[in-house]
Amino acid sequence: MDYKLDIQLNSVIAMVNATRTVYECVSEEDHLFASFRVFAMAQWQKEFSNIKPLTMKQFCKTGA
Repeated sequence: MDYKLDIQLNSVIAMVNATRTVYECVSEEDHLFASFRVFAMAQWQKEFSNIKPLTMKQFCKTGA
């Protein structure tokens, strides 16, 4: 258990704007929370980098 990370995660507040929710750490130190966000963004990018867009098949007179 990381005490500093636990304190920083417990000090995160959610502010709702008109179109989206913004999460902000109100603790004086937020470097662990910032590193957690960077890790989450890198993981998200890695997960979806392998997904290729769907392409429509081109049909011709000879078949597929």
